[in-house]
Amino acid sequence: MNLGPALEQLTAGWTVATATAVRAFAVAVASLALAYAGGLALPVGPWSAVALPGGLAVVAALRWGWRALAAALLGTAVALVGLGHPPAIVVASVVALAIVAGCAWGLLRWLDFDLRLDRARDVLRLSVALALGALPAALWLAAALALTTGERWTVHVGVGLVVLWLGLGMAALAVLAVDRRVLQALQPQSPWLESALALILVAATLLVLRVGASAGVPIGLIAIFAPQLVLSALTLRGHLTLAAGGLLLVAVTAATGVDAAAALGSTRGHPGLGLAIWLASALALVLMAHAAVAEWRARSQRWEWALDGSRLGVADWHLQRRDGFASIAWRALSGYRDKRWSAAAWVQRVHADERPLLERGLAALAGGAAGRLQFELRMQPDEDQPWRWFEATLLVIERDLAERPTRLLATLADVQERHE
Repeated sequence: MNLGPALEQLTAGWTVATATAVRAFAVAVASLALAYAGGLALPVGPWSAVALPGGLAVVAALRWGWRALAAALLGTAVALVGLGHPPAIVVASVVALAIVAGCAWGLLRWLDFDLRLDRARDVLRLSVALALGALPAALWLAAALALTTGERWTVHVGVGLVVLWLGLGMAALAVLAVDRRVLQALQPQSPWLESALALILVAATLLVLRVGASAGVPIGLIAIFAPQLVLSALTLRGHLTLAAGGLLLVAVTAATGVDAAAALGSTRGHPGLGLAIWLASALALVLMAHAAVAEWRARSQRWEWALDGSRLGVADWHLQRRDGFASIAWRALSGYRDKRWSAAAWVQRVHADERPLLERGLAALAGGAAGRLQFELRMQPDEDQPWRWFEATLLVIERDLAERPTRLLATLADVQERHE
């Protein structure tokens, strides 16, 4: 009797079950940690303890289904008990978490949300779904708090909406930003030096925020506005993961720093609400900046696909800076393999007979003697392949205030068949 197929099937089942259990355990522990972090850093009743796990629950449910959501509910319930909330508030808070996660999950599934966040509309859909999911959850929990404390339920709704949306957005953005598929889609095409400088900038921002609130003007004002500026700039440069992580660190630093919390969280009647609004503005700026970057990337990608489909290579470069770009089709036609592209490197790959013609043409365009030139030249796509004829078109696309050329563009088309 051959037990091989049956054994393999049973082992595969064990592997899936084990992976599901490990994943659920990790979500529960992460929810427990996030609930404690929110409840201790921003003491605004159960709101802050529910908000951060809520964002994790939404993303986990989208990725792994209802089991991950159940694990998030369990971890949050344990944290709420540990934070000293009454049993009735613990139950109401867990129900609120289920409401916000379920509503946001359903809306995002219905809206065809993409976890990679590489489209501007996905950023908008995430924000809208979290906001709409937070509304019924806030109403439910506010009513439960009103029954417990005797206060009017409307007192809690405004605070709850701000804190819930803030925590949901921060946690969801942070979880998405470290997702493997998101990292593949959003990997910034920047040198390591820029990433290192970005890390140093985040560290400096946290330091200024930590000590700036007690330093008076102008350091205090810098501490208030620097995080929004730095995080938005990082997002615009493509460092969404670093911006999301920095936003969480800024929230923890501001909430745990006595001076910063006092300066930013002194809203009358609701300690910490001013801090929550300040952090919500930083989150909104990061989301808007990423939406702009995603929209720009989508448009650029469409144009590049169109050019690649037509087998027309495009390159452009700045005359005063080391700023050059070559499309995928250009690199395929010319055989250029290096990461950085420059006009000088292009000249060196041209056949020696046509190289002086190209050099004179580039000099004429750079000097302003011509605005557009077109000629044919030979290039060798690979060392073991014969030379091929290409038609190159060069033109000036940018000028300074004195009408001097500053940026050039070149197109490359294979015309070997015409010569043959």
